[in-house]
Amino acid sequence: MNGHNLLAYKLDKKQLSYRMQDNAFLEISDIETAQKLSDRINPQGLHKVLDVFARRYSPVPESLGLGYTWTVQQIECATDIMFRKPEYLAPIYDEIIHTAIYTVKPDNIATFLGQRITYNCTKEIGTNYNQRILGTRIKHHMGDVSIKMYDKFGCVLRIESTCNDISTFRVEREVQHRDGTSDIRKAPLKKSIYSLYQLFTILKSANYRYLEFISSFDDHSSGRKKLDEVSHSRREKERTYRGFNFFDSRDLSVLEAISKGEYMTFGIQGKSGAYILIFLMPKFCHFA
Repeated sequence: MNGHNLLAYKLDKKQLSYRMQDNAFLEISDIETAQKLSDRINPQGLHKVLDVFARRYSPVPESLGLGYTWTVQQIECATDIMFRKPEYLAPIYDEIIHTAIYTVKPDNIATFLGQRITYNCTKEIGTNYNQRILGTRIKHHMGDVSIKMYDKFGCVLRIESTCNDISTFRVEREVQHRDGTSDIRKAPLKKSIYSLYQLFTILKSANYRYLEFISSFDDHSSGRKKLDEVSHSRREKERTYRGFNFFDSRDLSVLEAISKGEYMTFGIQGKSGAYILIFLMPKFCHFA
């Protein structure tokens, strides 16, 4: 079952416009409503739909008075952040990917995935970085559970949690004992479609923890943009002004001078301005 196609079907029923490419939404007219539709999980409805398909394409069990038990073995849950233009995502995406490669440690991975590293833990924990034709991807894994980040078509940042065995997760639930008694305790998640709500809650929480972690990274893209602006020449009123050269000692002296705290409030005035012009920038000064 593809959740993106299911959401597209729900949006069509609500007559909400959207633009979809492959399995990614690039535009949605009403994001808030779309999110509410996406969050609605109906195992009972899914059960009925699966029974209809079973009766249609495999009627033998029903003729014998038997039915199907619908289970879940593996699942993926994606959280997409849409950007209006690819040029908005590209600079921060590269920064996030390269920072995550060196920053994410095994204890971080366990925290993202809601797991614990114990003294007898035998699960393999690690990070993989792949460069593909369609772009780059980073994946963190711990046993049967993993979380990965990649971009879709340059304007969607996707965080995707995957579990190949949902019984990996332990939850508070009713446990039936052989003597007929039952109690509430932590036990492996049941491999039933009726566990979908708990399962999506767990995986969405993993995605949000990862998003919170990468949101703490420093964004150097704005700094690079400002550096590009100040180092390029500009033309105003038919006059061209060259940019600063950060590797030129005289330009560096000027930058150090004008960045002093004493000039932050009132700017550069009077004698201080003359000092900078005459002693630090003699090549720009011409005297009659």
